[in-house]
Amino acid sequence: MSDTAELERRGIPTVCVTHDTFELAAKTHADLKGMPDLRLAVTPRPRGDWDESTKQEAVADLFQKVQQGILAAKEQRLPS
Repeated sequence: MSDTAELERRGIPTVCVTHDTFELAAKTHADLKGMPDLRLAVTPRPRGDWDESTKQEAVADLFQKVQQGILAAKEQRLPS
């Protein structure tokens, strides 16, 4: 989270990836860094019983969340 906040301060759009079990901690850390609106891509913590299809779905979902977050950040920074 510290790296994400620092990159954002430098003007580099980011999305912090975290497992759902750490979502609250990530949000709290972002608040403490003075960046409560830091973008998160939250994904379920992998389990040992996931089959290949479940893994692929989780990766595709995570990719979409990261992509949407980066594109949203770019749109927010465009001059009006």
